[in-house]
Amino acid sequence: EFIQRHLKPNDVVFATWCEDGHCDHEAVGRASAKAAKAVGAVLCELPVWTWHWATAGDHKVPWHRARKIPLTAEQVARKRHAIHAFASQLEGDPQIGLPPVLAPYVVERLLQPFEMVFV
Repeated sequence: EFIQRHLKPNDVVFATWCEDGHCDHEAVGRASAKAAKAVGAVLCELPVWTWHWATAGDHKVPWHRARKIPLTAEQVARKRHAIHAFASQLEGDPQIGLPPVLAPYVVERLLQPFEMVFV
């Protein structure tokens, strides 16, 4: 209901995919899908953790709904800035042997010059 109050029928909503494999992402995806549907907005779902577990052709992933959105250099720079705002995800806690949540290869993947969405 909270999300729905902020949407209009012509809006495009970007949210994490409701079957991403991460409980927080899935909850955001379900709530966003419900709100978008209720007002007639378009929903674009972003797979995030999917890239950790899915393989090419994985039948659990709706590849037929996948669309690639190219990003400008400025948009990639904004993504880089946003990622680095979460230092706890990048640094881990060496005192207790906890590695970063986002390994370097994950950050590299996040900074590709495109986004993949499910429509």
